[in-house]
Amino acid sequence: MSQAFVEAGYRLAYTNLSLPGMSGGPVLDVSGQVIGINAGIENEIGLGYGVPSSSILSLATQAGLKKESLKVVSTKLPSLKDSEIALLANHPLFAIKKPSADATENDLFQYANKMWRINRHSEAIPILQDIIKRKPDFYQAYFFLGGVLSETDPEKALAALDKATMLKPDYYEAWMQKSNLLFKLKKDGLALAAIDKAIEYNNDDWSLYLFRSFILYDLKRYPEALATIDKAIQINPFYLNYSMRTIIRFHSQDYQGMLADLNEVIKLQPDFDWAYALRGLLYDIQKKWDLAVADYNQAIKLRPDNAHTYFWRGTVYQRQGNDRAALADYNQALTKDGKLVAAIINIGHIKYEEGDVEGAIQQWEKAGQINGSLAQPQMALAVALYAKGEQQKALNMAQAALHLDKSFADVEVLKQNLWGTHLIDEARKLLSHPTIQALQTKQ
Repeated sequence: MSQAFVEAGYRLAYTNLSLPGMSGGPVLDVSGQVIGINAGIENEIGLGYGVPSSSILSLATQAGLKKESLKVVSTKLPSLKDSEIALLANHPLFAIKKPSADATENDLFQYANKMWRINRHSEAIPILQDIIKRKPDFYQAYFFLGGVLSETDPEKALAALDKATMLKPDYYEAWMQKSNLLFKLKKDGLALAAIDKAIEYNNDDWSLYLFRSFILYDLKRYPEALATIDKAIQINPFYLNYSMRTIIRFHSQDYQGMLADLNEVIKLQPDFDWAYALRGLLYDIQKKWDLAVADYNQAIKLRPDNAHTYFWRGTVYQRQGNDRAALADYNQALTKDGKLVAAIINIGHIKYEEGDVEGAIQQWEKAGQINGSLAQPQMALAVALYAKGEQQKALNMAQAALHLDKSFADVEVLKQNLWGTHLIDEARKLLSHPTIQALQTKQ
């Protein structure tokens, strides 16, 4: 989404087709709920733009209207089957008239864009290729072809984008698209070089600096990432820019700066559940349990379908010794995401402290079945088996776990991962075995 459109308040982007005269009309989700107001399209290439419901609610509050007078729905949307999506795509409302035989390259270009927007990419590709054949210097067609091919044939997509920038070296949008594709291909160094070219040709677009900071963050070059996002904020104090700086500051352990940025995010976007959840995590780190719970409560209120927020609140309850509340939250998290391994593991810890050894073992075994590369459930199983007298099996499992992550031989790490007193006492016995001691010496 371009800088100009974001600054104008159009922060909702979508592929839905729209017609002249539809500006100001509602944008609906699959349940028929209003999620925004349609504004139009930015230019001849791209998505539709609109004003999201969250912005409308903020404006309504500023105008003196009470949110309580508006019906706000925050339930999880139903998943559409492929057959249902196909039915919608082939609906007469989405029928697009094919260009005439004497259509110009621009007419064909508009048609290809519509095909892309309704997810008929295979039909857009030959049209774009025909345009290029007719008009080899049509750099926008190469750019668009690169975008359409990016999901199915990244190498051909890169070739198309290279052609676009060769024809028009200052085409910063193509450099941005190339950087994005290279980043997805995990070629961070090349992605950084491409985004730097985009900035060379357009040094006042905050979104370019935002993406550059993301690449640098992925490269773990945190000071450079911080300097880059500072530039984005200088150009536009947009809440997403502050959000990115929050993440960078977290990994730099600048918790005071992180808190200031999160407060700014919430001020700019009061209905952004992620900001409350992350501030809850920060308060958790700082052992400000009541503040953490309050923020998790607000995040859950704004987005009740997020499994991770229930899990994070559960960890706070567990640290406070309220295992009943923790267990309720872990189970709630698993109703949202049945493969949330961290919740399964912690339920095992609680069961073990309650004396339900077999129940705990079942939880840790389940966690291992979902993700066999995790050390913690294997180590917990090893401890439980050792306590039951299955010594050799336990030792083998403990060695395998410590090969995955040797930190689980450290009792302090076990405490940080919410191992209870009884489980830690049994862990000490296993860790003192000569076989495990020898393994630690080698490592």
